[in-house]
Amino acid sequence: MVYADIGLVERALQNLIENAIKYTEPKGKVTLSLIKMGKQIEINITDTGNGIPVSDQPFIFDRYKQVDSTTKKQGLGLGLAIVKKIMDLHDTTIVVLSKPYEGSSFIFKLPAYQLQ
Repeated sequence: MVYADIGLVERALQNLIENAIKYTEPKGKVTLSLIKMGKQIEINITDTGNGIPVSDQPFIFDRYKQVDSTTKKQGLGLGLAIVKKIMDLHDTTIVVLSKPYEGSSFIFKLPAYQLQ
């Protein structure tokens, strides 16, 4: 269990998982992992998709930004901007690790519920 707004975190996870599925080929893989790290839970969504060019990575959380303009993937470019706002509201950050043609990982941490 974590300290978080369940509705907002569900929305962030939905956006991240939908993007991972959208940009991963049919035989690719999308993985969601949760790891307890001290007083925090690390949430990691990883895909084996096309990855994000290094030059585009600083801008992926901007509104209306879509990295791959050549693809026929639909969307308004708001998903990651919404995720970023949700992370800001939870006073945490989200990190992207990505290499072209090797996939992407989106990682964030939330405080773990501590039994007293």
